[in-house]
Amino acid sequence: MHTTDGSILMRQVGIQAREVFVVEHLHSRLKREYLALFASLIFLFLEGLIRIITLGLPQPIIRFCYNRSRNLFNALSSSQGRQARSKQPSIVSSIANASDFVDLCSLFGYYAEEHVLHTGDGYLLGLHRLGWKKGQENMRVNAGKGSTSKPVVYMHHGLLMNSEVWVCLTEKERCLPFMLVERGYDVWVRSIFSTKSSCEVDISPAGQQQGKQILEEVNEMVAYL
Repeated sequence: MHTTDGSILMRQVGIQAREVFVVEHLHSRLKREYLALFASLIFLFLEGLIRIITLGLPQPIIRFCYNRSRNLFNALSSSQGRQARSKQPSIVSSIANASDFVDLCSLFGYYAEEHVLHTGDGYLLGLHRLGWKKGQENMRVNAGKGSTSKPVVYMHHGLLMNSEVWVCLTEKERCLPFMLVERGYDVWVRSIFSTKSSCEVDISPAGQQQGKQILEEVNEMVAYL
């Protein structure tokens, strides 16, 4: 009898210990997430403050900082990079005048598609696709039976950026999507901060939560891919 009571007591103690561990783990994780959110807000504030200060600086100071940063970049970059930049000075102006992601890809000889995913809560999510090497534009990739099968790579840009950040460098070898395509991957790139790639197309009912969380968007896009 005493043995049975002892076993029950030990089992209850074990259950309570596990519950305490789970609660403490969730509390610690929630604390880290709040700290990360708070740090992100601080960075956003600092970015806005720096932008305001920059806009108020005199042009001579801006040109001085620009020239110093350019000289530092050239000093730290490789000799191959310097040679490539000197051989193709026109690429800089071409990139600056490119209209969108597809236009930037075409500068380097790659064909890109623009897809629009209509979500359940009435949003259009923009996706760009790079699935073909140069000369493979007519190849059917991941389109079912009879098509070429390639592993899919999903790329998501950072805070306050868009998909063009992946392909706006002056050297093809420094653009990760192009390198992945050359290695046989079907590359999909998400773009958030773009008026053409992401917009609301209908009005949600009153009281419905507006917008979508990033993870929910990713789930819908992965299902689309």
